[in-house]
Amino acid sequence: MSQLAMSEERLALDDAGDPFTVLVVGAHPDDIELGATALVHRLAGDERVDLWLLVLTDDDEGPVRRREAIEGARLLGVDESRVVFAGFPDGRLQCSRDSVGAVRALLQRHGIEPDVAVTHTRADSHNDHRNAAEIVQSALRGALLLQYGVAGSLEHSDFHPTIFVDASSTQELRQQALSAHVSQTERLPRFDSSEILAGYGHRLGVDVAEGYTVIVQRGARRARAFLDLIDDRPFERLWRHLAPSRSVGLVYGLQTPERRAYSAFDADHERRATSALVRRLRLDGEGAIEVLEHSPLEEAAVDALHEGTVVLVGGPVSNRVVRDYFNRFTEVDGRVEYDMPGFTSRRVSRRHGPGDHTQIVDGRLVVDVGLLTVLPNPCCPGALVIAAMGAFGPATARSVDLLIDPPDDVLAGVVAAVDEGRSWERLVRVDLERDAATPPGPRFASGDR
Repeated sequence: MSQLAMSEERLALDDAGDPFTVLVVGAHPDDIELGATALVHRLAGDERVDLWLLVLTDDDEGPVRRREAIEGARLLGVDESRVVFAGFPDGRLQCSRDSVGAVRALLQRHGIEPDVAVTHTRADSHNDHRNAAEIVQSALRGALLLQYGVAGSLEHSDFHPTIFVDASSTQELRQQALSAHVSQTERLPRFDSSEILAGYGHRLGVDVAEGYTVIVQRGARRARAFLDLIDDRPFERLWRHLAPSRSVGLVYGLQTPERRAYSAFDADHERRATSALVRRLRLDGEGAIEVLEHSPLEEAAVDALHEGTVVLVGGPVSNRVVRDYFNRFTEVDGRVEYDMPGFTSRRVSRRHGPGDHTQIVDGRLVVDVGLLTVLPNPCCPGALVIAAMGAFGPATARSVDLLIDPPDDVLAGVVAAVDEGRSWERLVRVDLERDAATPPGPRFASGDR
């Protein structure tokens, strides 16, 4: 099964409210600290998580290595009673009927039924690491799987993490936990991961981060809820809810000759923001979201409404699907509207809240207004309509920006609304004179105001 193959069925929420049972597995006693320190420390302090650690192999210094693993776990916040050892021989770990059965029996004796398992990636040159990944997946066929890499044996060309955990505040703790493995003092410098963690941190926008690939197995419970719990990227968390099928249609705004008030300057805002959203959705290889782009003049743009989740960009002047369909949905509370002739007096009107108007002074757009709306798709049950609308381009661009870099309140509001099957909207107001980053507003021909 492909990584992050998230369908509605696989990401169905479970409202039982029980803690997530999470099993973190290392092939060797120090692997967990090498690959998953920040994640383990975060989960150990979360009351929503029942955390266990499993070490699969022993070497000739078995008792010493086990004590070191227990001390390392203690430093990360995990009690000795939650550290389990399988005792397979170091260097000879094999995924077989016997080893899988032994792991299942061991977990059963301890009453461990994992919802989530965290272990090695197969993209690793160490045979024990690869076999650990296979044993865990074979033994826990219904679990959500997260896989980490260990520096020194990780095959970077085949490891493409899609979940990132901020590790900036745990670097000192990581060194302390690794120092607990005294018997490995000479060996551990070969596994320095500072460069790798810094690279993942750059993608997250922090100093250092841990990266994980994801496999959602059939039967995995509350996968989306757990990924939301640990993933530090707001964009990923937002779009896990907006596009669980990893595919959306996108109908972009279009400048047309008869829409005289829609200037080239105005359209540029919209185009840049839309292009940035499409690039971001298509990023990250197997974690990407397929985007099917349509002009609003195509019949396929209307078909997209009836086929799945669709993103509508632009107001009713630039996007006829917004004008002819979205603005006629009875489920919609807020709309971007205009008067005729000349597309004048553009505004946001709302049935259950205050609206707003654009402001044009001496032929120059001073204030633009718009809406970001997410609602169940009236034309396609189980899908969504995501509408980023502005009276002009600047407010449309700002609405699209909220889908690229969602602030906490937008993220929380959209996620709650999607999970509860209701609509959500945010009024957008752009003061062009106060926003120094925005170029001067467009000039409008007489009669278009």
